[in-house]
Amino acid sequence: MAKFYIIALTFAAHLYSIVTCVSTNGETQFGVMLDAGSSGTKIKVYEWQNTRTVTDIPSMDLRYGHKFTPGIGRYATHREGLTKYLSNIVAKAKDVVPEEKWKSTPMYLMATAGARILDGDIALGLLNRIRNILSNTTLNPFRFRGRNVRILSGEEEGVFAWISLNAVSGFFSSVKPMNESLGLLEMGGGSTQIAFIPSTPLYAGEFQIFLGGRRFDLYAHSYLFFGANYIKERVKNILMASSPQSQTIDHPCRLIGDDLSGTTDSGQPLKFQGTSDPSKCIQILRQLLSKAPDDRCYPKPCAIGSVYQPSIGNMPFYATQGFVYTPNTMGSLDADKHLNITHLKDESIIYCQKSFEDVKAQYSVKAKFASDECLMGLYIPLLLQRCGLSFEDVKAQYSVKAKFASDECLMGLYIPLLLQESYQFDPHTSNIVVEDKIQGNKIDWTMGALLYELNMMFQSWKLLPHTPVSCQPISFTAVPGSPAEVRPNSALVPGHALQTVLLCVLVVLLETRH
Repeated sequence: MAKFYIIALTFAAHLYSIVTCVSTNGETQFGVMLDAGSSGTKIKVYEWQNTRTVTDIPSMDLRYGHKFTPGIGRYATHREGLTKYLSNIVAKAKDVVPEEKWKSTPMYLMATAGARILDGDIALGLLNRIRNILSNTTLNPFRFRGRNVRILSGEEEGVFAWISLNAVSGFFSSVKPMNESLGLLEMGGGSTQIAFIPSTPLYAGEFQIFLGGRRFDLYAHSYLFFGANYIKERVKNILMASSPQSQTIDHPCRLIGDDLSGTTDSGQPLKFQGTSDPSKCIQILRQLLSKAPDDRCYPKPCAIGSVYQPSIGNMPFYATQGFVYTPNTMGSLDADKHLNITHLKDESIIYCQKSFEDVKAQYSVKAKFASDECLMGLYIPLLLQRCGLSFEDVKAQYSVKAKFASDECLMGLYIPLLLQESYQFDPHTSNIVVEDKIQGNKIDWTMGALLYELNMMFQSWKLLPHTPVSCQPISFTAVPGSPAEVRPNSALVPGHALQTVLLCVLVVLLETRH
């Protein structure tokens, strides 16, 4: 019993040390998120105003963003240069965040799909080296713990993007019913994610998050190797498997005249010859997206393979990243960016029957009338940015588009199949908005991850469940020091705070003894 009271008093003293760290409502806070992708590390510095209680979700603004190359995977087996690489990133964060805020500004490094394909021991060694470097307070003055460096699961990536989407849309600004939330569709290079709150019971794929004092039961799933880059590789693998002895292979998802060179596993030269055959391309894509037989689909229904997915119902969704480009090319979005799945499929079939020369000619014509588009852009806000470009810049943009002409064919066929046949969207739905931003705010996982991490600080200090007393709320801010990671509402003065602490501890003691 004596040991129990010692623990309780230690808890009381520690909680009191947290509560007496008084802050001012409206104080500007910063957070640094390092998005460690396969091709580089993006630094994102966010800024927000301190909120009154834990139930208030702060409105974050992206203060600064920049990409550093190469990706951290470069240092998985080559240790040289990692310290300098991270030092340059930290130096940029120091330039953006005011010096007086360095110690109170949390820094996180989270790696995505590129790191998920590393060998486990190699990945662990890399993460530990990063932790050791960033734990050096001489190099890194920001608030940092070893757990701030980790590899995200695909589901976490989708859930954090879901948080960002619903935060910038205003869903968390008041207590709204769950059916007013937005669903997320995300297409990366390595994987594609879906996340939403279903209206039916969840049998699998549940991801519970606590945010703003509420619990959200999300369905989230990430399909690794179904991203825009990997799906191209998987199509090529199927074609090679069907013609193992050939050095020239017909590629139905590439335009005639747009051939692709490569090598076989044995090092022999290999050419994929574009044939502009959308029907055969669809057959291959259906093979990749096929559902498991009914007797292997548990629980039901299944989306891809034996992966369960609840019904999407009539929920509005936002499709981001790799979903954005091809629907724009095919003219399959209305003025409000709603996707017409049927139009995208039909236009892509027509597009995929063209030759590469025809597509390049179309882009050349568009480049020819670039200045006319600038003039018309005065009446069309989406084209206004063209007026700030030189003619050579515009031609260069169209040259880049021509370079990826066959990729547009593949994605134009892939996206409708994924949405309609796998995710089970109605082909005539108008519930999918294809957009990367809401009111100028980028929809990506980094903001959601930062909101989630800050919120989890407060969840760590909750009292025992069902405690029948309302302790004073704490403010949504981060402070220096370890392990005190939260501050109280500024209305709390030390005297009142101590009373709150003692009352809460008393309740814990009484409930524990009973």
